[in-house]
Amino acid sequence: MELAAPPPLDENLRELTLGLSYSLTDEDVFSFLAQLPLLERLQLQYYLQLRSPKITPRLARLKYLAVNYAPVSVRSEVIALCKWIKRLIAFSPIEHVRLLREDLGPDTAHIPFDSVLDHLVMKHAATLCILDLMHTYVTADGVRSVLERLAARSTLGPRPLKVTAEARHDKGDEKLRPQVVIISMFDPEAQVWYHIPEFNVLARNISVLGFSPLFPQAHCTKDGAICQITIGEGEINAATSITALLLSPSFDLTSTYFLISGIAGVNPKLATLNSVTFARFAVQVALQFEFDAREKPENFSTGYVPQGSRSPDEYPQSIYGTEVFELNDALRKLAVGFAKTAKLKDSLLSQSVRQKYATTPGFTAGTEAPSIVECDTATSDAFWTGALLGEAFENTTRLFTNGSATYCTTQQEDNATLESLLRGASHRLVDFSRIIVMRSASDFDRPFQGQSPADNLFGDAGAFDPSLENLHLAGVKVVEGITAGWSKTFKEGVKPKNYVGDIFGTLGGVPNFGPGSIFGGKPAVPSRSFRTVGY
Repeated sequence: MELAAPPPLDENLRELTLGLSYSLTDEDVFSFLAQLPLLERLQLQYYLQLRSPKITPRLARLKYLAVNYAPVSVRSEVIALCKWIKRLIAFSPIEHVRLLREDLGPDTAHIPFDSVLDHLVMKHAATLCILDLMHTYVTADGVRSVLERLAARSTLGPRPLKVTAEARHDKGDEKLRPQVVIISMFDPEAQVWYHIPEFNVLARNISVLGFSPLFPQAHCTKDGAICQITIGEGEINAATSITALLLSPSFDLTSTYFLISGIAGVNPKLATLNSVTFARFAVQVALQFEFDAREKPENFSTGYVPQGSRSPDEYPQSIYGTEVFELNDALRKLAVGFAKTAKLKDSLLSQSVRQKYATTPGFTAGTEAPSIVECDTATSDAFWTGALLGEAFENTTRLFTNGSATYCTTQQEDNATLESLLRGASHRLVDFSRIIVMRSASDFDRPFQGQSPADNLFGDAGAFDPSLENLHLAGVKVVEGITAGWSKTFKEGVKPKNYVGDIFGTLGGVPNFGPGSIFGGKPAVPSRSFRTVGY
């Protein structure tokens, strides 16, 4: 049936079927479902919408879900459908799932639904009994993976599936020594690495103690050469998950290259939507004092003031150690060379949005086609937008690095990830010169002339899906470049020609930013104690 509004509410409703209605958004439907706590059976019509719902209905009794969907033509539509299903059944003891393709003619696109299959079995293995895919296309590898996990579940009894890989691995298996670990931050970034033609990171799935409960496993190829992990969004999640990886008995990471692969905001002065960037510097721009801009001193250009300082343009007098990281530029240039062989995706909407930036002086780079760009990245837990904050953090980046860095991407994790890897490197668990930070541009960090910051933040730039696809398109070239050149180049490492490390000089050497090395140019001695550094 077609509805102009959600049906009258009955909290005792146990079964519900809703047909197609273009007048209802996913937000409308999910808000309505959130008020049906006793719902046990649900059948919905899915169609792709530009805005994802913010509400996750808590359907704690839902056991049956049927989804009717139209044939898909691109991979991003499968990812969107997977996210939609996951949100629907996030809190459900789901037992029976049916996917019903409406058009039963030939599936000429052949877009596999393995990601849906994989999620259902991984996250709902304890309750799932019937998975009815009807005419939905899945690969043989996807079916094989499901059968293996279900066999493991039946062998180990009613325990959650996520325990099985860890239990099997701990019985004397040799440590994995991956050549590359791909680091994603959230599910859409991870999905672009699953069910791809180049390699299969779902061949081995290893639970890691301390990983996010949303992403409890590391995924690796059969030979263990390539692994992928999802660390969670924000600095705390990133640091916790990376530390758990470093301390896991399942891995030897001493020769591993780490590819941080995520989407980000982009500065239109330096790059544009759907570009893929590679950073030399990562700067923690929000680690500062902060005034509400309405209460800042009149002579201050911004409400942000470096720690221990008295004005926005004074170098921080109190340094925590995570403010700046510098990475191996020789490795970065090799990665950029690999990535430039990729053909990047774009969208008509991104092209339209991009042209609006032509009216703003200094935003020429923001109007160009997507490309591979060498530029730096800014870390902040706060997802900011606007020209004033953008310019303030541009100044912070230059100030913290003594003019060495200019940020072009904005994200929420990289300095935390790098700090955890640096601490691992100080104990020789990893090699800090083997890190690549790759970020694709999913949105602009500030509006064009005449647009409000709110419209920029909440609007659609048409870059979310292409930027995700470009992570795979550019990133897979980097991964393949490393693995193909392992014996000749990468096994022994790429020798850096620049300083590599943090603002303290923890790993040895002298940074040309900050106070210089506080350890006299030598690696830090773990037993020696230091307090916060100030001038």
